[in-house]
Amino acid sequence: MRCIWHMLVIYSCCSFPVLLCQARYDAAYVYGITGKGVVLRCTQLISDSGIFRNDGGFARRLAYVQSRDGSNLTSSDYGGIWKVTQTQLERTVDFKTCRSSQFYEEIYKNFAINWTQVTMEELRIPLYSAIASKLFVEIACIRMQIPRSVSEQFEFWKINYEVENEAPNTEEEFKTLINRMPYDCRVRVRDVIIAVDASWKASFVSMLRLKEFLFNMVDKWRIGDTRVGLVQFAQSADLNLQLDVGISVDRVRSGISTLQMYHENISDVRSAINFTLKKFLPEYGGRRNGRSKVLLLITENLQGSSHEVFQMAIKQNVDLITVVIGNNKIVDNRQVATERKMFTSASFERLEEIGNSVERAICDGRVYITNFGTIDDQLVGGDSVLYEILITQRYHLQILSNSSKICGYISYNNSDTPNSAYYDVRLEPGPIVLPPQPPLRIRIKNDGNFPANFSFIVIYDYVEEITLTEQVPQQSKAIIYQQN
Repeated sequence: MRCIWHMLVIYSCCSFPVLLCQARYDAAYVYGITGKGVVLRCTQLISDSGIFRNDGGFARRLAYVQSRDGSNLTSSDYGGIWKVTQTQLERTVDFKTCRSSQFYEEIYKNFAINWTQVTMEELRIPLYSAIASKLFVEIACIRMQIPRSVSEQFEFWKINYEVENEAPNTEEEFKTLINRMPYDCRVRVRDVIIAVDASWKASFVSMLRLKEFLFNMVDKWRIGDTRVGLVQFAQSADLNLQLDVGISVDRVRSGISTLQMYHENISDVRSAINFTLKKFLPEYGGRRNGRSKVLLLITENLQGSSHEVFQMAIKQNVDLITVVIGNNKIVDNRQVATERKMFTSASFERLEEIGNSVERAICDGRVYITNFGTIDDQLVGGDSVLYEILITQRYHLQILSNSSKICGYISYNNSDTPNSAYYDVRLEPGPIVLPPQPPLRIRIKNDGNFPANFSFIVIYDYVEEITLTEQVPQQSKAIIYQQN
């Protein structure tokens, strides 16, 4: 496990400091831990490594189908959350193909695991169980495509896994079970504008698949709190649905239903993004304080540099999430690699395979903080909001809440998304002073079961020159230094 250590110096009303050392916490490496959070952390780590083929969310679904994310494991289930069997593990540690050594080398390079020496007992470590499951699927499908549709995944599961009590016996039961799976994340209060490239000469059936893809997403959103706009474009762009307070899900679905192809060969993606970004401005009902802004772009052709396109959105504090349909070659993949905000689908008919990943990216749309101030918000039980602080001056953070279940999870790495399963520092209600290190991400989460209000305060650090001998009356101060 790779750790980054921090020295936490807490100044209280006493005349001496309390010193703590805190390592980066990563639940994926913790023996015996279970739950949705660690499952998502493992699947994200494996996805980021690029070792395995895209499985259309199969690994996530297997964790739930096999053990309900570990909630029904017993003391005899040594295969971990994914319930890998002894036979399956043996197949992964001793298979001979032209790619076997490459798999082992990449696993060691990314996770420092010598896979040929892994034992059943070690599969109680969530990441080990996840890798074993992914590697088994890869080996079983070495001469064929990975099962990506729900139907294909059910057939593979029925053939290769032991059917236990309460396990699905039919494809319909399989679908019903995965539909009960807790959402990877819930889209909370935010502003989302969907920009659809309508320049395709696509079939009527393809257009229906696109609309079904959008329907499935927006049906999970809390429409009203979450505002939705809709733009379609080819050589020019048109606003189909403006961001508006009190909009209903029926109105959003109606806007999606009216999408029609322009039957034009050319689309101007750059101009369309500029047009759409303006719709987040106050004169169009945008710029709500403390709300993330997400632009979902769906196109067959991301013209020019993808890095440049992403930067256009970042400059206006908007998260750009792109879905590229077809076998298009992306010219510049730098931003995609660091932000994981671009998704590809071979065709309209296969859009469902990336649905969960796109929904998760939208859910993690960030609230960018560029100025000092206070954000007041409410979180229902289990909900969270992600902030990215772009202030380069030294600042003072504070969370105030009426609930002890409100926690902040901090990451010092601008390519990491902190959560309760992975963070550098955990922050509970109270003040904390941080040295400048751009950018810093903090997820504030309600770890309880009931709604809770909170205030997130970012102010200029006026106690920068504090010394060990000084006393700070009435409240504690904490200063974190990152050790080189």
